[in-house]
Amino acid sequence: MSTAADLKEQRDALREQVEVASLERELAQLQEQTQAIALINSVVLREAWGEQIIDRPGQYNPFGNDTQRSAILDRRDGDNYPFWVTEAQHQQITGLARWIHGSQEIAISAIANLMHYVIGDGFDIQADPKDKFADDAEAQSWAIEAQDILDRVLDSWEWWGDLEQELFTRSRRDGEFFIGVEPRSSRDVGLILPDPPCITEPENAARLEDHLGIGESLNWKYGIATRDRDTSTPLGFFCDWDGTGTGWEFYDSRHMVHAKLNVDRQIKRGLSDFYAPSGTLEKGGKLFSNLMHGSAVQAAIAYVREHAQGTTADDLEEMAAARSTATATRPAGPGGRAQTTRQRKIEAGQVVDVTAGLKYTPGPLGDAQRGAAFMDIVQGAIRIVGARFQMPEYMISGDASNANYASSLVSEAPFTKSAENKQNYYKRTYTKIMWLILSAAAEKGAFDGAPVHVLKRKLKVAVEGAQIASRDPQIEHTINQAEYAAGIRSRRSWQIAAKLDPDEQDAQIKQEGAAKPKPAESQAE
Repeated sequence: MSTAADLKEQRDALREQVEVASLERELAQLQEQTQAIALINSVVLREAWGEQIIDRPGQYNPFGNDTQRSAILDRRDGDNYPFWVTEAQHQQITGLARWIHGSQEIAISAIANLMHYVIGDGFDIQADPKDKFADDAEAQSWAIEAQDILDRVLDSWEWWGDLEQELFTRSRRDGEFFIGVEPRSSRDVGLILPDPPCITEPENAARLEDHLGIGESLNWKYGIATRDRDTSTPLGFFCDWDGTGTGWEFYDSRHMVHAKLNVDRQIKRGLSDFYAPSGTLEKGGKLFSNLMHGSAVQAAIAYVREHAQGTTADDLEEMAAARSTATATRPAGPGGRAQTTRQRKIEAGQVVDVTAGLKYTPGPLGDAQRGAAFMDIVQGAIRIVGARFQMPEYMISGDASNANYASSLVSEAPFTKSAENKQNYYKRTYTKIMWLILSAAAEKGAFDGAPVHVLKRKLKVAVEGAQIASRDPQIEHTINQAEYAAGIRSRRSWQIAAKLDPDEQDAQIKQEGAAKPKPAESQAE
């Protein structure tokens, strides 16, 4: 039988348990409030991309800060000091650029818009006799054969509107691309598209040179064979397809073109367009991500209730229970406990009365100025990235409020000049690829077995792109007409400038000409 002392002890223990439970509940509520306040005030910021891919001050620099001095050996072996002197360092920069291009909307928009203007609907590719061989029957026959070979190969590789755009994207993103050919027959040529990391330095260059029968020692750094003092002239490319050193191929310069950007010619590998603005893109992306995250948290708070001093947790619990119209229980997670939340339905137009000492204040969305300064910084970052490509801000941000489309595409505008310059680069590069294809076909007996240097003496391959500058259509027509009449513009060039397909137009012109009735001959009296 329990004594009075036992009962008092049990009572005190129960009171202690109740007090502990109450304190635990109050502590949990305070912790939740503290976390919410921390999120609202952006005390805890989430990283935009998680952990840093590369630890660098601004941009990636593997050599630290003491890089201001230039030296004789900066470009030796095709290096690009202070940015890279090994394949691993170059691949790290390329990997960073690929990450940016694949994860940052601004980067994706910049390259896509640039491609739309530079490549447009695609280049027109035409093989013709050179002017002084215009009446040469052999040259005319070779031109027809060359056009047929190019059409066959390019169609099989979905060149127009596909591969030519992919090569553009590769070059801007990676700073380079490699494309090679495999001669198969006089009418069939295969194309090879190795990923840049596949072009790598062989493990045993001397053994490779013996195997290939090369009678001199070459510089094989970065997988591009050159002579020691002439790293700007590639002699061949070592391609390791699987990274094991066993599944490799060697392509000499007759069978592969290397297009590289943003470096001097003696530097063996290209540099991505995204290297220079990588720091701006990273910080701008992080700031925008934090703004989005913070805004989402703040938008979830309808209003804030401020209670009178001295209000206890029990008072709040009773108030919530009295005003609630429903409850919801969240299942307990691993090692946790189930949580019950009270819900209250507020009808449209409902008037809310409050007790003495209770005050309602607007939620974070009630402050219209909050975050405006940060958005100005984001817009500034977008303008800086646009400057890298000479682009107006609206072309990569999608904000047309400050755009003047007409002025950005006139012939004198910086973006138009930049895009035309880039277009000329790809015209030259794609012309090299066309001659790579024709040379491979010639090796297999095309063009009556004529050597390549004879073909190049008699034939020309023209790669023409769409006009970038926007002009008055009537003025443009008058200029084209005058140039055509003066013999300085061809009809095909005129058709391309007008965004017409030359082959389709010529076929229709011939068809319409054949359908016209011939004038009746006069009857002799």
